[in-house]
Amino acid sequence: MDFYASELCISRQYLNRILNSYTHNSASKWIAFALTGKISNLLSNTTMPIQRIAETLDFPTQAALAKFFKQQTGLTPTDFRIQNFPMG
Repeated sequence: MDFYASELCISRQYLNRILNSYTHNSASKWIAFALTGKISNLLSNTTMPIQRIAETLDFPTQAALAKFFKQQTGLTPTDFRIQNFPMG
């Protein structure tokens, strides 16, 4: 959240307040939503290894990406990929 607030030249508190007032969701929820979308897109539309997706999106490890993704979607990245990008 600090990155986005900084890019907008506002405080993270103000960013959170604005998003909450207009969307009834926190900045953290919006960021998680957008990041989940990026991960989903890469899993569905590429054969990029999950480790490379984690590196590309600045997750510290593949396990951290998997934990985040499962919290957001209820599926592991592998299970999501199988459901959305069947091989063969």
